[in-house]
Amino acid sequence: MNNGRKNIWKAVKKAAEFQADMKNTGWPPDCAIILYQPKRPKKKEN
Repeated sequence: MNNGRKNIWKAVKKAAEFQADMKNTGWPPDCAIILYQPKRPKKKEN
């Protein structure tokens, strides 16, 4: 259980640092949010 919690905190910390880097480099927040969403299958264009 403890190892699992540690891994979750590591992931959260990494995500927070990643988001901070995005803001520092001048990325719009909307783009940063999109990166965290799971990939969806692309719709075929007719």
